Amino acid sequence: MTGQPSVRFAAIGLNHGHIYGQVNLLLEAGAQLTSFYAAEPDLAAQFYRFYRALAGGAELPVTLAEARASLELITAVYHSARTGGVVTLPIDPGHRAYAGWKPE
Repeated sequence: MTGQPSVRFAAIGLNHGHIYGQVNLLLEAGAQLTSFYAAEPDLAAQFYRFYRALAGGAELPVTLAEARASLELITAVYHSARTGGVVTLPIDPGHRAYAGWKPE
């Protein structure tokens, strides 16, 4: 055995969120990302920052707090559009939209 990864892979379709999870799992399993492609420069840059964080321990491009705030904002928008009501942020676990956006 030469120490080379037994699986080498490339990534495309970076605008699909599941690609990030698949890349993460492959890296954790010891595979090597050899290249990636995105037609959009900002998407390619975001993916590169994500990859650097996973592969080299750099900081993730988006913190968990930032991701949560984005999800809460979108949840508030959907809920307000459905009900016509005002939603106060942050959304607490007791809010009826906290667990999902599926109409009741």
